[in-house]
Parts: sequence; C-alpha cells; structure tokens
Amino acid sequence: MVDFVSNIVGNTVNDFIDGAMLVLTIMILWYVIKFFIVAPPTKEERAAKNEESMERAKKFWGGVKERGAKSKLEQERKNRENKISPAKRHIVKAQESSEHAMESIRRATKTADVKKIIDSVEDFEHHLHQSWKYLKLLRRDAPSMEDKDKIHHIMEGIEAIKNNVTTKVKGKIPAFSDPDWVPKITAILTEISNLRASVHAIWNDMMNYHK
Repeated sequence: MVDFVSNIVGNTVNDFIDGAMLVLTIMILWYVIKFFIVAPPTKEERAAKNEESMERAKKFWGGVKERGAKSKLEQERKNRENKISPAKRHIVKAQESSEHAMESIRRATKTADVKKIIDSVEDFEHHLHQSWKYLKLLRRDAPSMEDKDKIHHIMEGIEAIKNNVTTKVKGKIPAFSDPDWVPKITAILTEISNLRASVHAIWNDMMNYHK
C-alpha cells in the first residue's frame, strides 16, 4: 500500500516537472524567435525617439525657468510693497484726518469746535508731508528710472494736495463769530472734500506701483 502511494506521488512530481520544462522550452523558443524576427529600431526611429526625449526635457526645463521668473517677479513686487508701506500708512492717516475735519465742520456749534477743525486740518497736512518724505527716500534708492518716475509722479500729487491744504484750507478757516461763518466754512468743507478725493487717487497710484 505504501509503495502504491509512493508511486502515485512520484509520478505526479515527474508530471509536474515535465510540464514545467515544456513551458520553459516554449518560452525560450519564443524569445529566440522574437530576437530574430523583430528588427532593431532604424536610424530614423532612434532619431525620432531622441527628439521626443529632448522635447520633453525642453518643456520640463522651460517650465522650471517660467516658475523661477514668476517667483522673481513676485519677490520684486513684495519688495516694492514693503518699501512703500510707510508712505501708504501716512496716506491712510491723511485720509482719516480729512474725514475728521469734515465731520468737525458739520458738527461745529461753538467757538471751541473751530479748534477741532484746525487740529484735524493740521494733522491732514502733517501726514501728507510725512508720506512725501518717505517717498523721497524711496525714490533715491529706487532700482530703475521707471520706478523713480512713478514715485516722482506720486510725490508731485501729494505736494499739490499739501499746498492746497496750506493755502486754501488751513489759512482760511473763519472764527465761529464771523458773520459769514456759514458760506466760508461751507467753502472749506467743499475744498476738503475735493482734496480727500485727490488723496484717494494717490492711494490708487501707490497700489499700482507694487502690482
């Protein structure tokens, strides 16, 4: 009985080995046939493949270069934004001072209120001047003539507003006891409102500078 089982197992193993050898033989024959039948790539095919590889490499490095250029432009934009920030802060404060002056005019009911108007107008003038000073320093160190010209244009706008504050507003505020208080202070209110609009235009110029 044991010999019978052993014979069965032995025959099964031999059959498995024979089958594996047959598969291996077929695979070897297949690769030999493929080697002799399949022609090697032609010169034109190799050239086309090389050209395709070069094109992929060109696109890859072109993308790297483009991303580097965008990164550089973004860094330059941030640098311009940081450098003009002090001047922008004073423009914001100038805008706020003009609003305070207008509100003080609308609320004025007594002599003491005139002092609030004058103080706000002086703050308006002060912050315009401070912004102009920071722009002067920025223009001196600007990296290009284009930047210098843009900054100079903004400085001219601020200087014009500041001169109008000094000559048309600061020295023209009437006393509350002035019999022509209403028409005079109304004219001052209109002038400050116009100057406030000009300050907003200056702000836009500053924002465009670091776009």
